[in-house]
Amino acid sequence: MSTCSITVSGIARTTTEAQLHDFFTFCGKIIKIDFTPKATSAVIEFEKLSATKPALLLDGESLDGAKLSVTADEEEESDASDDENESDASDSDGRKDTETVVAPELEKTELEKTETEKVDKPKMSIAAYIATGYKLSDSVLQRAVDIDNKQGISKKFHDYYSKAAASPISGRMFSFYTTASKQILELHTEARRIADEAKQTSDAALAVEHKQQ
Repeated sequence: MSTCSITVSGIARTTTEAQLHDFFTFCGKIIKIDFTPKATSAVIEFEKLSATKPALLLDGESLDGAKLSVTADEEEESDASDDENESDASDSDGRKDTETVVAPELEKTELEKTETEKVDKPKMSIAAYIATGYKLSDSVLQRAVDIDNKQGISKKFHDYYSKAAASPISGRMFSFYTTASKQILELHTEARRIADEAKQTSDAALAVEHKQQ
């Protein structure tokens, strides 16, 4: 199995590859899904190793009425942690010892790309799930809360979401999620409210479009 892969078992026989893709796409870019229709397991390969960490948070979640089991090799989980540690172990000027110095005209773009890639993936992914209206169980939300309580909200995550908060819904999601004291019940309530508001906005836009026709 690829070092950027996870194994998902316990899949409902009615689940499609598209459903699997939609469910795990928040974790990171998916390169390949090894899945046969009517099968009860699949191997999902991501572009980056860091995507496996938020994917593992979804162990025990339900999809299409079935409880999923999400696993990765112990070596892969260790490598994912090592990747994060290496990202944090940069020199004070923001570059690793082995990093090539970029040309001045490319430096800003490269640094911005690096900052985005270092965003805390689990928190970002769970926030995306909530904003989209997925109903996540208490267990996965508790894991997200535990991450916040243990590691705090990183400046990189704060900066990333500040840039992403272009719409009213995104702005409220940012304000809500970056408050570490929020508890599970509030997460459920906010997730439902955001999903309902997004639907109302969509319905209103369709109504306006219909009137103009």
